Amino acid sequence: MSGDDQQLDTGAVDVSALEADFKVLLTVPRHVSKESLGSDSTAPGSETPSVDECSQEGQLDVESNPVILTDVKPHAEDSQSDPAMFALLAQARQLGQECFKDKDCLSGCSKRGGWHINLLAEGLDHGAAASLLGFVIYRLKPDVRSLSVYKLAVPEQYRRHGYGKLLMLELAQQAKQTPDIDRVSLASLAGAISFYQRLGFKRLHTITEKDATDTAFPGQVYMELRTRGGAQAPKGKKNRKR
Repeated sequence: MSGDDQQLDTGAVDVSALEADFKVLLTVPRHVSKESLGSDSTAPGSETPSVDECSQEGQLDVESNPVILTDVKPHAEDSQSDPAMFALLAQARQLGQECFKDKDCLSGCSKRGGWHINLLAEGLDHGAAASLLGFVIYRLKPDVRSLSVYKLAVPEQYRRHGYGKLLMLELAQQAKQTPDIDRVSLASLAGAISFYQRLGFKRLHTITEKDATDTAFPGQVYMELRTRGGAQAPKGKKNRKR
């Protein structure tokens, strides 16, 4: 087994340490979307997954006063009729096309599709002039006790402001507060491994086969952040995640 494939320490991370960082960063309001569930059943685009350099870490620009919109329902009537939300979703689709060549990265973010999306935005009171600072797409997988990250992206002009970090810290909080979930998991490209390691993620193994859901590809590295104590993921299941 190569060094890249060796099982590393998977002990639970003390999320209270991340919470301290989160509280410093989160001088911004958090908002949970109340829209009804959409009906689209298509999975997100099956191009190369997004957990990569499309989100670069830096210091949070607190002057911008961003807002986290959690579990947004892109296909709900309320989302489509609200000028600010409509603008943010259009920007998210454009960003998905630029970063991942997706035709529509939001297509599976619905009850039937099974994916969820959090948006980081500013200027919500400006209606159609609202700005998207980043998004993350994820799925809850209670069968493996995981919140699985699929796509993370920040527009180029907003990178190195800490927005990707802010989105990931919010996910760690969601995982900690969700029953039957004790970890955040993802498949990272090589260039983003250090970003996730700085957030407490552990590098477990290199993926050798494309998984059945088109969410992990050979050469990517499977990583986990344990948000509370729980059973360790079985060794040898190199594509059992996300």
